Amino acid sequence: MNDFTNILAWISNAAFSIAAIPQVVKTIKDGHADGLSNYMILLWFLGEAGSAVVVWDKNMPAFLISYILNTLFLLVIIAYKIKPSIDNIRKI
Repeated sequence: MNDFTNILAWISNAAFSIAAIPQVVKTIKDGHADGLSNYMILLWFLGEAGSAVVVWDKNMPAFLISYILNTLFLLVIIAYKIKPSIDNIRKI
């Protein structure tokens, strides 16, 4: 990778990771993720998993950090997405 491509890759990965933070904060504050589509969450997860495999294979551990962060953010959203269902089961 040349210098420009490397800088662009760092900026894009940072932006991609930071972009998830407002949604995670909103999800935690609201206590649910009802407004998020299950398909969007599934596609986000598949994209993160596939990208992590490629980055791992290309031996780019610095970029793997971005995918790990995004996966953690996604897991928080998934937990809040299924939380109302678990709460409803407990009420029965």
